[in-house]
Amino acid sequence: MSKQRSILLIDDYDYIIEGTAALLRFEGFTFLAASNGRDGIRLAREHHPDLVICDIFMLEMDGYTGFDTCVRIQRPHQYGSCS
Repeated sequence: MSKQRSILLIDDYDYIIEGTAALLRFEGFTFLAASNGRDGIRLAREHHPDLVICDIFMLEMDGYTGFDTCVRIQRPHQYGSCS
């Protein structure tokens, strides 16, 4: 039996998250969502998704740009906790 693939979407627009979630669930993916970089990093570290899709221009920045978020997910040993 194959493992169900998971995807994390980090975006600050609810309509993008909702539309993408519907499509991905229909295709059989497990779907996680975060509305900001801080929550996205936390979810990525907790769930280890197979793919992360991150908006690089979020209007309400919580201290992390989209690029910062991706780097912090990819290299947690360099950045430690982000809480």
